[in-house]
Amino acid sequence: MQYLLLALTLASVAAGLQHNVYLDIRLDQDSFECPAECWECCTAHKYRTPHSSYGMGASEEEFKCVLRNASQLPSNYKCEDPLPRKHESKTFKTYCTLNTNRPWWVPKVVDSAMRRRRPLRNLEKCETESRIEKFADWLWQKKGELFNLANPNMAEMGSIISTIRLQGHKEFQVLPLSALSSIHPIDEAGAIEKTAGRARAARTARSTLDESPYTLTKELIKNHPDLKPFQSVTGFYVVKLAEGEYVTFEGNGRCVALQWAFPEGDGLRDRLNIEVTEFVIDNVDQRNKIRQRITALQKAMGSNHFAAMYPPSLDPDAVSEWSNGVKAELKKRMSTEP
Repeated sequence: MQYLLLALTLASVAAGLQHNVYLDIRLDQDSFECPAECWECCTAHKYRTPHSSYGMGASEEEFKCVLRNASQLPSNYKCEDPLPRKHESKTFKTYCTLNTNRPWWVPKVVDSAMRRRRPLRNLEKCETESRIEKFADWLWQKKGELFNLANPNMAEMGSIISTIRLQGHKEFQVLPLSALSSIHPIDEAGAIEKTAGRARAARTARSTLDESPYTLTKELIKNHPDLKPFQSVTGFYVVKLAEGEYVTFEGNGRCVALQWAFPEGDGLRDRLNIEVTEFVIDNVDQRNKIRQRITALQKAMGSNHFAAMYPPSLDPDAVSEWSNGVKAELKKRMSTEP
């Protein structure tokens, strides 16, 4: 039964992360990468008009770029003037002409019955720089969590995350590290050691992070060699719990790593900001219900107690020894909770 749950979860996660991409090994694999000026790159509709995104099929000639800055267009592409996004008016998009003859998302194959290319389903939101191997690596990193689905808390967490993805829309934010909390504790030995490794990497990159504008960005993670351990298929995904308080439901371990690297009392802890994707649920009742479920889950899993727990040092041997007692210590702290 556990393996069936795992298979169903993998299928669900795959569908969510790949955003209905037609994943076929026969796709052309031209090396298109989303420009640094874009938060995300997606397929554009075929036959759309300059001021309307509506059309049919996926264009082979252009792509849609969700801009980081409305005044800065991709430098290596010919792009239209920026437009506010219909469902996220604070963000802007542009449409850019491709420099290659065929983008990687266009199928090579020809439908033998109809003698035409099969259409690719339109992608509303996607990260075209993400490759299948990155997705597979993400699944491997999550294997410990996925195999724990028999745990009711893990099942509830999976349900909460699925609901957030379905009901929320994305808004891009820059938030203080101090405003982020974990949806679940990092209490497995392997995950703890990996988190500590990321914390060591963050400390190595301290001089870079401790420069104006004091922000850990996607671009910085992608280009700074010391921050390579922070690379992932997804960025930091958060949902708002209260004013100035957000919980990470993707990027949880990376967030904890930064908190271990720069603990309370370290000035960088207060200065450092993180580029995140906030999932905003517009319906007030649904939003309040999700908040209540997250708060209850954090209490059941001891997330708030874990937030006060730090390894004695980031030395690998010290972390390894400390990791063996984390579950017991967490359970002890939870048992004394009033």
